[in-house]
Parts: sequence; C-alpha cells; structure tokens
Amino acid sequence: MLRKLLHYFLILLFFSSSLLKAQERENPFWSKYVSNYSENEYGKDLNAQNWSVTQDTDGFMYFGNSYSVLKFDGIHWSSIPISQKSGYVVSLLSIDGLIYWGYNGDFGVIETSDNGAQISRSFLDNVPELDRYFSRVWKIYAYQDRIVFFTQETIFIYNPQTDSLELIYPDESFHMAFVVNDELYVRDRAYGLKKFDGKQFQKVLGGEIFHNEGVFGIIPIAEDRMMIITQVIGLYTFDNNGVRAIESPDIEKLNQQQIIGSLKLKDGNIALNTESNGVIIINQKGEIVYQINQGSGIADNDVKQVFQDDYDNLWMATNNGISMVNYSSPISLFLNNDKSGLYGSVNNLAFLNNRLYVGTTTGLYTYSSEDDKVFEPVEGLSKNITALTVQDSRLFIGTSDAIYMMTGQELRRLATMSVSSILYSQNYTRLYVIGENGLAVFQSKMEWQKQYEDKTISIAGIGTILQTDDKKIDHIWIGTMSKGLWHLSVAGYLSKGIKSELYNEDDDLPAGWVKPFIYKDILLAGTSKGLYQLERVNLIEDGKLTEYKPVFSKHSLPSLDSGVVTSLINIGQQYYTVYNGIVGFNTKKSRFSQIPFLSLELGKINSLITENENVVWIGANGGLARVDLSQSKDYSRMPDCSLDKISFISDSVLCYKPDKIKQYGVDYRLNSFSIQFSSRYNENGKLPLFSFKLEGYDEDWSPWLDETIAKYKKLSPGEYVFRVRAKNIYGIESEVTTVSIRIMAPWYLTWWAYFIYLIIFALVIVGVVKAYTYRLKQKNIQLEEIITERTHEISEKKDEIEKQRDLIEAVHEEIQSSIEYAKRIQTAVLPQQEFNLAIIKEYFILFKPKDVVSGDFYWAKKNGDFLVLAVADCTGHGVPGAFMSMLGISLLNEIVGREQGIEAGEILNQLRDGVVHSLRQSADSADVRDGMDISLVSINMKTGELNWAGAHNPLFVLSKTKPIFSKECVIRIHESKDLTHRLYDLKPDKMPIAISGRMQPFATHYIKLKEGDTIYMFSDGYIDQFGGPKGKKLMIKAFRNMLLDSFNHDLNTQKQAFESGYNEWLSYTDSDTGEVFSQIDDICIMGVRF
Repeated sequence: MLRKLLHYFLILLFFSSSLLKAQERENPFWSKYVSNYSENEYGKDLNAQNWSVTQDTDGFMYFGNSYSVLKFDGIHWSSIPISQKSGYVVSLLSIDGLIYWGYNGDFGVIETSDNGAQISRSFLDNVPELDRYFSRVWKIYAYQDRIVFFTQETIFIYNPQTDSLELIYPDESFHMAFVVNDELYVRDRAYGLKKFDGKQFQKVLGGEIFHNEGVFGIIPIAEDRMMIITQVIGLYTFDNNGVRAIESPDIEKLNQQQIIGSLKLKDGNIALNTESNGVIIINQKGEIVYQINQGSGIADNDVKQVFQDDYDNLWMATNNGISMVNYSSPISLFLNNDKSGLYGSVNNLAFLNNRLYVGTTTGLYTYSSEDDKVFEPVEGLSKNITALTVQDSRLFIGTSDAIYMMTGQELRRLATMSVSSILYSQNYTRLYVIGENGLAVFQSKMEWQKQYEDKTISIAGIGTILQTDDKKIDHIWIGTMSKGLWHLSVAGYLSKGIKSELYNEDDDLPAGWVKPFIYKDILLAGTSKGLYQLERVNLIEDGKLTEYKPVFSKHSLPSLDSGVVTSLINIGQQYYTVYNGIVGFNTKKSRFSQIPFLSLELGKINSLITENENVVWIGANGGLARVDLSQSKDYSRMPDCSLDKISFISDSVLCYKPDKIKQYGVDYRLNSFSIQFSSRYNENGKLPLFSFKLEGYDEDWSPWLDETIAKYKKLSPGEYVFRVRAKNIYGIESEVTTVSIRIMAPWYLTWWAYFIYLIIFALVIVGVVKAYTYRLKQKNIQLEEIITERTHEISEKKDEIEKQRDLIEAVHEEIQSSIEYAKRIQTAVLPQQEFNLAIIKEYFILFKPKDVVSGDFYWAKKNGDFLVLAVADCTGHGVPGAFMSMLGISLLNEIVGREQGIEAGEILNQLRDGVVHSLRQSADSADVRDGMDISLVSINMKTGELNWAGAHNPLFVLSKTKPIFSKECVIRIHESKDLTHRLYDLKPDKMPIAISGRMQPFATHYIKLKEGDTIYMFSDGYIDQFGGPKGKKLMIKAFRNMLLDSFNHDLNTQKQAFESGYNEWLSYTDSDTGEVFSQIDDICIMGVRF
C-alpha cells in the first residue's frame, strides 16, 4: 500500500513540476514529425521562398511562389503560371472549388477548363485604370457571398455572381484587414480598429489603442468575444464592452517574437507565425503551449503563413521552402541528429526527480538548457550506457567497463566491471550488478561497497527482482541469450551465500533467449515462442507431499494473444509491451491495440518507460519517441484517394482530375496511356499504398504498391473502368475512385468499313470466279488434246508392261520352284524326326523356318555306340542361311562318320576348320562373319554319359536330382517355384564356328545324367522374337520359366505349349505399324529326355 501511495505521489509531483516548468519554458517534448519540401521536390526553376498556402475542396494543397502557384496532391508537384511580372503570390483563398490569388499589383482566380486543366485569370481588367497601381495583395477573405482582396491602398470586393468589383478606399492608409464571423475589420493607421457596415468603416469601441501598433490577427474565442493579436503590445480581448488586455506570463516573450500572422486551430489553440521564430502555439489564455522552429525540424524560422489541412496537419509557407507538421499525431520524435541533441542507439530510460535520462551507445543525456536542442550529454559519461536504475534520489548507471552513481550534479564511480543490468532491492538496500565478469552485490550503510562477488554467474543479460511477501529473501531472476533463466535466492546475510537455479528446456522453457518481466507481482518469461508463467507443481510420492517443482507454462496478457514479447511494463491496470516488434497497450475497453505505434519506424526497440498512464517513452536503435495517448485522434478515418490525370505515352494530357468527369472517349490511336493517382495522407512520413484495376483488362486488383501511376499499352477498342483505392498505415482503406474510359474503334473497324469490305470482297469473288471459269475452259481444251496424245502412249506402254509382267511371273515361278526344290533338298538332308533308341525315352523338335528354307538346322547321327545330336544357327536366314546349313550338315556327317566316339569339343574344332577352309575365310576378308553358332552333345548309349560343347549356344539340363558335371563346367542354376527340380544352364565358349579374334579349341564338358533328366538345345530365334503387350523381346528368362513350369509334362505337350505360347506372343499389335507381330528369325528347339 505504501509503495502505491509513493507511486501516485511521484506522479502528482511530476505533473506539478511540469506545470511549473511550463511557465519557465514551453513543453520541450513536443517534437512532431516534419516533412520539408524544397525546390528539389517542387521544381528547381522555382523559388525557395513561399508566401501563402491554402487547400481546395478536393484536398489538394496550393502554395504562393514566384510567378506561379504550386499544387501538391500529396505525392506529385505541379505549378500553375500566374503572372509574368516580378513578384510573389502573397495570398491565396480556396472557396467553392476556386482558388483566388493575390500578387504584386494584381489579383485573380484559378479556374478549371473542360479537360480539368487549371488556368489563371486576372481581375485587373475589371479594375478602373486609375486604381490599377497598388502594392501587394496581402490578404484574401470570403466575406458574406463575396471575396475581399486586401491591399494597403484599396480594398477590392469581388462579386462572383456578376464578375464585378467594388472598391473601398482608406481615410489615410490601411495596415491589415480581417474577416471574423462574416464581419470585415481593418486596422486603419489614422484611427485604429474599424468595422465595415456595408457602406463604410466605422470605429469600434476602444479600437483607437491600435492606431500606432500593428494588428496581425483577430481570432474568435467565444460566441461574442475575439482575441486581438499585436506584434509588440500583447494580446487583447474584444467584445461589445470594448478592448481589454489579456494577462499572461508569456506576453513579454510573445512581444519579442515578431508575429506576422495567426490561425485558429481545430483544437482551440492559436498558431502564431513569426518572421524569425517559427510558429508559436498558444492557448486562448495567451499561454505558450508549443513552439515549432528549425530546432523542431521545419525548413526556416521565417514563416509567411501557417495553415491547417483537413487531416489536422500544419502547413507552413516559409522563406526557404515548405514544411508540414503532423500536428494531431500523439507521437513526438527525437532522432539521432543535431536537432534533438541525441546520438547513438537508445538503450535505457529513467526518470529521476521528474527529469528524463536517456542512456545511448554514445553516453548519457538529459534535458538541454539550450533552445536549439532538446537533449544534452551528461559530462563524464561519453560511453556506452548499458543500464540505468533509480533509487530514491540516486541514479545508478552501468557501462561496459564500470558502474556509477549520480546524486544531483555529483558523479561517482562505484566499481570497475562490465555491467549489463543493475537491480535495486529495498529489502536490504542492496544493488545486484550483473555483467560478463559475473555477479556483484553492493550494500550501503554509509557508502556503497561491494559485499559479495560470484564470477561463475557470468551473464550479459537482463534481470529483474521478485520479492517474497515476508521480505526476508531477495529473489533475483536473470535472463540470458541462450542458457535459460537464472533464479538467485539471497537471504539477509550474504555470508550464507547465494542459492542459484537455472531453468531451461527441462522446465518447459523454449530454447533461446529469455527475458523476465513482472506483471502484477507475477513472474513472466518472454521467449521466442511467447510468454511463459512460473508455476509450482506438487510432487507426491507414496501419497505424501515431498516438494514443490517449479515449471513454466504458456501465458497470455489480458486481451492479448500469445506472441513474442520483448519488453513489458505495467502501471495500475494498464500495461505497455513490445509485441512482435511493435509497441502495444491494453485500452480502457480491455482491448489490445498497437494502432498509435504503427507509424513508428525506429528499428529495434530496447527500452520502455511510462511518464504516466497515458504517456510512454520508447527507446530504440533509431532514436527516442514520446507517445501521448491522451491526445485524441481518429484512427478509423479513411484516407483520401484521387485521380490526378490521364496522360498518353507521348506525354500529352487527356484530362486533369478525371474523376470529376467520370467518362472519357479516346481515339484508337491513343490506346496506350497512363493514369496518375494520389493521396494526401501522410502519417509521420508513412504514405499510403495503392491497389488498382482496369475492368475489361485486368482480372484482379493489383497488389498493394507504393506506385502512383498505372500504365496500359495497346488496349483493344471497348469500354473500360479504372478503379483505384488507397490503404493507410493502420490498414484503413479509402473509397474506390473510378473513371470510365471508352476506346473508340478505328475507322477500319467501324460498321461502314465492314460494309465496304463486304462489297469489295463480293466483287473480288465475282472477278475471281469469272477469271477462273475462263482459264478452266482453256485448260479443258488443252487437256483434251493432251489426253488424246497420252491415251495413245498409254496403249503402247500397256502392251510393253504386259510383256514385262509375263516375263517377271515366269522368272518368279522359276525362282519359287528352285526354292521349293531347295527345301526338299534341305529336308532330305535333315535327319528324320522319328528315331528310336533305348536310352532316349522322349524327345521333340520344334522347327519353324522364317522363310521357305531355313538357316537354323537340327542334326543327329549314330556311329557305333555313340549318338551325336546338334542344333545350329547359321548366319542369315532364307536361301543364304540354307546354303550355310547344307555346308554344316555335310561337314558334320563327314566328321562323325570318320571316327567313332569323337568328343564334342573336337567335333566343333573340325567343323570350324571345315567352314573356314570351305569359305576361304581369313582375318581381313569381308565374309569373316559367315558361320554358325551351335550346341552339340555326344551320348554314349551304353554308359549313359554324354559330353557337350557349345559355340555361343548353351545347353539346358533339367533334373529332379543333381546330375554329375565335370569341373570345367560353368553352370548357372535356376530353381522351380515348387523347389522340386532345377534348370542347369551350361555356358558355351564365346567363339563362333567361323574365323574370329579368338581361335582357341572348344572345351568338352562331361555330364552323367540320370533317368528322367532332360536336355534342351535351341537357337536364338524363339527368345529374340518381338511381341507381347509392350512389343518387347521374349527374352531368355521367360524361356527358362516356361521350361521350369512345364517340366513335369511329357515332351510332346511341352512342344505344343511352346507353339501356342509363341503364337500368343505374336498375336499382339505392333504400336509402330498397327499390325500384329510377325516372325523375325528361324526357330529351332530340341528337347531330349533320358
């Protein structure tokens, strides 16, 4: 309770001291965002000096410059020529959509042409010739239903209805005129203040006080009371009872400011523009509230006129450019520059005796006693300030190499050490200092002295203190960047040591950085995954409470979803926090809001501190900001969005302000154009984004962009509607602004052009038909002559062709007879398929020549006790292959007939020699590839043993038992699916029966078969056959599987299976030809079962 009373007392003390200070000096912390515009923005051929400012009904800003009036739509600048005479546009007035201007010896109006262009027109022709010689038109006012142009020589009253002028002359000389509550007042140098009664000026009660002193403003402050502003004799009120001086402590200061103009602001305050001191804001009591000058950021202190726009911004026409101040913004900015006096990133903030201290990377700063800057450095602390902590009337300051204590103007170093955080405990009047060198504890009796040190807790972190209710133990919580959260428990006697605990992922804290905060006496831990709250869970063993286990669980602040919180302070029921990188607070309606802070761009936020419940200070890498939430501002107001002009690619302008006309017709030659749009919205330098769409061309709205020009090229004829909208920094969208554009069809696409095209097309068709008919008749005559001639030639050639046909048929018949005869000869030399030997139980031969005669052949011959069997594949097929097979059969008959019991390898050696000799082959001959591949077995019919040799062609042995093979056999074994039998694949020699690069003797392999074993010899015609659903080769694997699957059948059934499988394989359609597959090679398979 005592702490809360102390807290409120300090707030009250702060307000009272602030009020006292305001009498000494206006609010030093009023530093709103300023936008300055110079010739670099509005035109280098224009003048830096500007005299006047106004705003039209569409919100565009106008400024009186030399020879011309500047126009600003919020983004783009343009100028409207006024006069060729030397001088300035001294005064401007906007009313009823027109801009009236006053110049040196001239005045007039800016009107709008049919295409929206703005053109100046002078009223000088309406002035009698003798009255055309006058000086500057200092002021323009709307007076009743007329316009007042004020010069010191004459007052011109213009009637827009009749386009006529009424002239009023002074008794001696006018000094200044004013229109207040639709009444016209002048300060006449001969008398003082006068009022116009419709015919002449009458003296006002007490107005004679101003006959020798200039009046520079008359401001209504009540229904029947006005404030009169002078330059050197103070402020006065004026009503029906006369003129009375205003008593204010700031009158003497105001008399020294060289006031030259005034404006009543929307908040009731009054803006006074001066010749050398910028703009002074006073209240209706005459007290200075703020002062805006070059120290605040405006372009120049010589302000010719001040104006408040419909966004409540203040515009200033100055001697050196134009300035705009975000007057209604609750944010005051103090950036790192000479104007603020601050330098470096702001790390820490603290209030001591109602005085703000700012710790940056370059030193410690506080209020400046100089008028040209807000802050000044504290001597002796020009170094990186890492921590600030206040205790009673003392400020403790941490740097990267020491800890200091400041009392009043005295600065004292307490110790040399690296400091990242300083924590003050009221329990035992202690300082806990944490840094990279460890933890140090200081205690004060008469002086502050180091009482304890622990270098094992070396942390560059941020800490805070949570005190227990009994106030006997200090609980210190230290955040780290990667290790977790330290908890230190410190009792009254440091001699007992410090108990330390580290909480991390094991205690449900996320990995990474941790920052501890206190919210309503609750410990919260900010992490990269959000806020966590410390809880204590009962641990029960055997039904008894043994201890409390501290754990962390997810936590959300009132009205705030879980998010990344990097700073948190609370005052009463309100809190401020840095949430996902942006400052936010809980409103009185229990809602979390970041809206007032969205326009802040100061980089990483390092520190928050409250001045009171409504004012928060924000320290960041980019500077310092003060946000006063008590300053009302309508954040829901929509930004404006206007169309400025439509321009063609050639830079010619179709129209200005196209949204006023709403629809335009464009010649087809000008179907490439750009549309410029803008918004005057400017919130602390944050301009709105735009999204646009051309209906009839674009399918969707464009993304939100900062572009203000939409370009379209070579659009087709038709109706288009251009739509554009703006969105401000708070996400509020403007109304959609539209303009319709109709691109006319070119003459060659009009209906009458199409009618002409139709007539021309019809005439062309008639002409073409007639010309074609004539040519066709002539061609027919020529064709008849050619046909007669060609018929005779064809008849002769027909007879000749018939003779050739008969000859070819005779030759073909003779060749076919020869091939059939060759077939009979080949069939005769092939052994009979039926042979009966005791050792052979079954056999089959599948023999399918591709053509009439075959290049594959099977062969068998008995010589004594030996039976020799072979299957061979000769080079080629058809007649060439048949000749080679005849040679092979002849040689085999000769070799086997000469000698009984000759081994298979030797038979192949002699067969190769016979082929090479018969074909006269040599290594360099062209027919070196002619020959054959063969698989040959020799069977001893008495013993049942066989020997085998192969030239490229293998031997398959299928057996339910394991045959006996000689060691030199190279065998691959394949199991059947039911594991009842195996296929033994005997590999042949990789040499053909012909001359080749390898002419080694053929190897003879010995095999002891058992009853029921079966051998297979075959050529490659079966396995290389294309077919099947994918048009691929059958392949050896499929052939092996067929043998394994059909082993238990008799060989005749196997032969039928091979034939049907082959026919089915060919029955598929070839995707390349669209026809069924055909046989591509000769086929020969021999199977023998023992």
